[in-house]
Amino acid sequence: MNIEQSNNNQHEYLKQFCVMITEYASVMLESGAISSAIENCVHRIADAFHIKCDVSILPKRVLIALWSEDQEHSYNNVGRTIKHGINLNTVIRLTNLSYSPEKESMSIESMNSQIAAIKSSPRINPYIVLALTAVANASFCRLFGGDIIAMLIVLTATLCGFFLKQKMLAAKWDGRIVTLLSALVAATMGTSGVVFGWSDTPDVAIASSVLFLVPGIPFINSMGDMLSGHHLCAVSRLLEAVITTACLS
Repeated sequence: MNIEQSNNNQHEYLKQFCVMITEYASVMLESGAISSAIENCVHRIADAFHIKCDVSILPKRVLIALWSEDQEHSYNNVGRTIKHGINLNTVIRLTNLSYSPEKESMSIESMNSQIAAIKSSPRINPYIVLALTAVANASFCRLFGGDIIAMLIVLTATLCGFFLKQKMLAAKWDGRIVTLLSALVAATMGTSGVVFGWSDTPDVAIASSVLFLVPGIPFINSMGDMLSGHHLCAVSRLLEAVITTACLS
């Protein structure tokens, strides 16, 4: 009876850890972490809990397989991602969390509460993001040789296009349609320098007006996955970035 009870306890321990680490890896993936970083963090946590772990990362799924140290008990789980958009703040906080179990001897329950707190933490105020994006895009215009009038045109076009993007994403519109319509609004406003003759560099204003929609992070992540051997995720992210680029074009 004691042996059976011990086996049940070990299996229950593996189950709790597997559910926790699956949630952890899924949140990392949906927040925009590269596959190699997810693997490293998962293995770091598993080592701290003295559990052998294997993780397989797919474009929209995370597969977890666990074994006890004596390899007499195992547990498998599949995690599904929910598309909330890239959130590098979440990725950084979860990466830092992966060092905590070894340093602070955290329990599975503590890890679950920390993951839930990070996952539910509010994003940066969307109006702050809107203002900073507009200023950044106007700065790109200046970097490419645009004059002050062209910068003001790009600033206004970005404010309108990005505001529309925020509202459509909040209403759960398809991302490709969001990109297409936001680019249409921004580019149309960017042509005002040509139509009304307001700038000496109207072509720079048109080219810069949609730069806020360029999927830079998916392109970077796809290259990172390709270099680390995660070719399936690399191709998936690359295709997604190319489709987004085609929509904004």
